[in-house]
Amino acid sequence: MKRYLKLFLAITAFASMLSLSSITAFATVYYFDGTQYYEVEEGVDDYYYEDSFNAPAPVLSILSADDRSVTLSWTAVEGAEEYRIYVYEGSSYYSEYTMLNDTTYTLDYLNSDTYYSFAVTAVSEYGNESPNLSNRVSYHTYFEGVSDFKSTAKDNGYVLSWSKLSNVNGYIIYKYNPSSKQYEEFKDINDKNKTSLKFKSKSGQAFAYKIKAYKDIDSVRYFSEESNAVAAGAKLKAPTVKSVYSSKAGVLNVKWQGNQRNASGYEIVYTSFDNFDYYRTYQVKGKSAKSKAIKVREGIPYKVKVRSYIEVDGKMLYSPSSSSLSCYTKSTYSKNIKGMLNKLKLKPKKTGCEKLDKIAQRIVDDTKKSIKKSGKKATTYEMVRGFYAYIAQEKFSTYGIKGETNTNAFYQSAALRVLETKQGSCVDYNSLFKVLCEYYGVKCDLYSGTVSAQGGGRTIHTWTLIKLGGDYYIFDPRLQRYTSNNKGFTYFALPHSKSSHYANMYRYYDAQSTSPYN
Repeated sequence: MKRYLKLFLAITAFASMLSLSSITAFATVYYFDGTQYYEVEEGVDDYYYEDSFNAPAPVLSILSADDRSVTLSWTAVEGAEEYRIYVYEGSSYYSEYTMLNDTTYTLDYLNSDTYYSFAVTAVSEYGNESPNLSNRVSYHTYFEGVSDFKSTAKDNGYVLSWSKLSNVNGYIIYKYNPSSKQYEEFKDINDKNKTSLKFKSKSGQAFAYKIKAYKDIDSVRYFSEESNAVAAGAKLKAPTVKSVYSSKAGVLNVKWQGNQRNASGYEIVYTSFDNFDYYRTYQVKGKSAKSKAIKVREGIPYKVKVRSYIEVDGKMLYSPSSSSLSCYTKSTYSKNIKGMLNKLKLKPKKTGCEKLDKIAQRIVDDTKKSIKKSGKKATTYEMVRGFYAYIAQEKFSTYGIKGETNTNAFYQSAALRVLETKQGSCVDYNSLFKVLCEYYGVKCDLYSGTVSAQGGGRTIHTWTLIKLGGDYYIFDPRLQRYTSNNKGFTYFALPHSKSSHYANMYRYYDAQSTSPYN
């Protein structure tokens, strides 16, 4: 009897593997998932299983693609709970991805200049994968393209140029079509050694171009990433600056004459530096524009020049710049920082530290030589600006001077520290400014508190003050170093006592005891 019972149970278990079924278990039965058997306890009802999933193959296509990503799309398959994507790099297996209830997927961050192929299968809710693989689609990711595509304007035309790429067959130039607002194929350069094209054009005509390199592999053409667009055309005529003046505090007024008949607009280039190594720009649209008032800092000398431009697809073709004119902006807080500094009665003060005094003397001498070399007079204003620039640009040197380093005050030690180590904090930088100013004869004081932090909130800081015309002005070469323009004078002679902006930016620890305004 026992022999017949075992045979009955075995036949039941085998039959259960042949099709999808619902079973009420009065004895132990087994479920086989294609790999191993699982024991089902007696009394468990409605346990489903399947031995295979023979679904139709999805139809796969590439929905979209760019330089290093591909979006795949495929048809839905009845009974599929998920889909499995197979990715091949060249002829080798690369990776696979499983997607739940979706028929699109984007693969990002693929390797550049690589041949990929893809296929998809359907998977049932029980994890069985259909043996019917979709069609395979392929894509060759872009390779690195031209990075220095540029245009050079000539008197009667222009030149497009780029650096030669290795392992390419040629290049395609694309030209912007204003009617369709698209870049259209303009010229196929089937010469891997070609790196420039010359064009003739009249002044006032402007065009925009892009470039792609390509490789031909097994009769299939593969492209690089496209370059940035460049505006191109013959040289434009420079405008003429008629006047630069300051109508009121913190305003720079510029007037010019446009010499380019079909200009899209003009760009004002202005700087508070001795040259245009660092500058700001202000664009004025319209070919009939002739003047503009720009808000700038009060009481600061500016140099200004203007250039015209023609715009095409957001790219600018610029004319040469006009000659420059200078202007000292009006101020509500002082008549003239330059004049007030030059009126100071100098009272030179040595530190008492022989080594530091020798270094200070060398810096003072070098500053005078640099000013005279530029054709200016070594006035107090120019000397203080020279000390400020020396520190902001970190031109620190001990000139090889050795000797004792004992100093009489902490700020003297701080000044020596930044000279010797060429690094330091706001205390070190601004202590050196105090030492140089006072060695030359300008009384300069250190004050501490907090300043507005770039990322928000406030941070502790130390700065210097010089009294001019009855008011105190902030000089902060250390904070200047934190800006991108270390050759500028952004924090030179700030009107703390008569400016709500700077009074809010610089706050003293104890206004009653340490502020010079009480």
